[in-house]
Amino acid sequence: MEVITVFAVIAGLVFLGFTSELIFKKTRVPDVLILIGAGILIGHYFKWVTPDSLGFGARLFTTFALV
Repeated sequence: MEVITVFAVIAGLVFLGFTSELIFKKTRVPDVLILIGAGILIGHYFKWVTPDSLGFGARLFTTFALV
């Protein structure tokens, strides 16, 4: 992926997280479900991100997230 595309996807996810928080406050639909759905779309259907492309950073990030 190009750098511009990576930044666009990250910015889109941050914006989606903000808007899903607003949706949660109004409808009580958990914002995590919306973000999980976005992750499934990005990874499985559009195939923009693969586990191999994330490399070592994904394992490191998940370790810190679980801690």
